[in-house]
Amino acid sequence: MHKLKTSRFPFISNKHSSCHLSNHGLKFARGQSVDMHNECRELNDASYFMKHKVLERWIFWLFSCLVVPLVQANFYVTESEHGKQDMFYYRKSIWEKLTSSAITCLKDRSFHSLDGASVRNIISNRSFGFSKLRLCPKENGVRVLANLKASSRMPSQESLLRDQSCRMHKKARLHPKRVKFDHFKSVNCVLRDLHAVLKGLQMKESEKLGSSVFDYNDVYRKLCPFLIGLKNESTIMPRVFVVISDVVKAFDSVDQDKLLSIMKNVFLQDEYLLKQFHQVVCTKKSLRVHEKSIFSDSISNGLTKFASSVLFRSLHTVLVDKEWSRNIRKEDLYFNLTEHVKRNVLQFDRKFYLQDVGIPQGSVLSSLLCSFYYGHLERSVIFPFLEKVSEPASEDLSGRHNFHKCCSCTEWW
Repeated sequence: MHKLKTSRFPFISNKHSSCHLSNHGLKFARGQSVDMHNECRELNDASYFMKHKVLERWIFWLFSCLVVPLVQANFYVTESEHGKQDMFYYRKSIWEKLTSSAITCLKDRSFHSLDGASVRNIISNRSFGFSKLRLCPKENGVRVLANLKASSRMPSQESLLRDQSCRMHKKARLHPKRVKFDHFKSVNCVLRDLHAVLKGLQMKESEKLGSSVFDYNDVYRKLCPFLIGLKNESTIMPRVFVVISDVVKAFDSVDQDKLLSIMKNVFLQDEYLLKQFHQVVCTKKSLRVHEKSIFSDSISNGLTKFASSVLFRSLHTVLVDKEWSRNIRKEDLYFNLTEHVKRNVLQFDRKFYLQDVGIPQGSVLSSLLCSFYYGHLERSVIFPFLEKVSEPASEDLSGRHNFHKCCSCTEWW
């Protein structure tokens, strides 16, 4: 694209366009049947529109047939964790080395390979399929990201049997074979009901999520009582320090069986009533309608809280109550949760993997599940330890001993 001159392309050249208009102007001048001024204006508009469309088509052809194939043949293009909106181009040989090392690390840590038959056996018993992995470079390696928003598909059993039969009989195909696919819903789409119930329980029983905060309102609700308590306890306001900490590999280190046992005690009702409504987002460029669900026990408080958060983000949103609700059984919710946590199938480079440890990153449930998990850790381990260390110094050693004993206790893990 360097030193591109429009004069070398007659269809976008002003000189060519001027000649074209002059010829038409002479024809209209000879006829003397129309107003020359209006006709010239219409011709100018038509010429501009034509040039604009031709230029669009030419640019589309240049990139789709020349630039993109050349880039795809030689580079792997991706964003980076620290590069914000910048795009990074990796040579294919270098990217293959990064990919192979990342997959080796995944297999050693928390994933194992699956064959096609095992994958088909897993997803045939549920309504959602698998998700695809991609790698996002970061400063000290790559981060594995899963796309749980997209639907998935696999060749049907009928197509596989027909293909095997043709191979056995060594039949040559003169025409391209037509492969039938079994299509599956996206993971996050099927988990929307479960997410709505967990969001309702978050607002109804926030103590089960421990110290987790999800927005600035949650921070304010937890910080204000703390500051008020400090002021009431002493006449002089002590110095307050805010400590920010992060759990290393919070999602990847979650024990799946322990999480499911915790969540079994979260779902206490036999059925949950979900109320449906539409979120209409209207902007200058588009009109989008999203279907939302809210747990009915928290509908008055939940809808108000959701509406306030939506209005804070966008002033172009209208919430429409559909006046329609439905019941979801606890067994169905727990089945989808178990399938999602214990049988999380991922595809990378046409190969399938099953996650053995941790919870999926990119799932609509991951933040809530992580909060329930570590909230239980706070109540059963951390808070008892803090109570013991606040006792007299004579009992300090026994408190530490009990804490280590509690941490190693198989009752929690």
